Amino acid sequence: SVRAERDRISRDLHDHVGSQISGILSGLELARFSVNEGRSKEAGVHLAELDADARKALTDLRETVWSLHQESVTWGDLLERISEYFSKRKKYVPGMTLKLKSSGDPGAPISPPKALHLFRIVQEAVTNAIRHSGGSLIEVTLALAGEEVRLEVADDGSFQPEGMASGSGLGVEGMQERATEMAGHFGAVRNEAGGTTVQVVVPLSEL
Repeated sequence: SVRAERDRISRDLHDHVGSQISGILSGLELARFSVNEGRSKEAGVHLAELDADARKALTDLRETVWSLHQESVTWGDLLERISEYFSKRKKYVPGMTLKLKSSGDPGAPISPPKALHLFRIVQEAVTNAIRHSGGSLIEVTLALAGEEVRLEVADDGSFQPEGMASGSGLGVEGMQERATEMAGHFGAVRNEAGGTTVQVVVPLSEL
C-alpha cells in the first residue's frame, strides 16, 4: 500500500540518514569547541571524521533514492550494487577480506523495496562483523534458487551469535524487521570457523 511504502521510506531515511546527520551535528559542536579552545590539531581530526560521515550519509541517501526511482530491479542489479559496496568498504578495512558468492538467474526480477531490504541487511551485518567480530574474513553468500532466496553473512571472528540478541544495539531489530516485511526469517548461528553467520531466508514469492 501507499502508506506502507511511505513508512518504509521514512524508516530507511531515519535509520541511515537521519542518525548520520545527527552525528554530524554533534561532531560540528566538538570541532567548534576545539577551535574556540585553540586546539587546531584536535579540530582537524574532528573535521576529517565529519567529512567521512557526510560522504557516508550522501551515499546512503543515494541508495534509498536509487530504490525509489527504479520501476524494476533484477537479481543481477542487486549483486552489482553489493559488489560496488564491497569495493568501497575494502579501502577502509585493509586487514579484512570481503568476499561475495552468488548464484541464480541475473535477470530474475526483484521489487525495488525488497532489493533495498536485502542490501541494507548486508550492510548492517557486514558493518557488525567489521566492528565486533575481531576476524579477518567476511563472506557474503546470496543464493536465488527454488522457492526462496538465502542470504548469509559469515565471519571468522570470535564474536558469538549469543551477543546478537534483540536490544544489543547491533542493528538486530532493523534486520529482523526487514526480514519480517519480506515474510522471511532472520537468525544468527555459530559457524565452523568459530565466528558468526547471519542468515536470512525469504520466500521467492515475496520478492
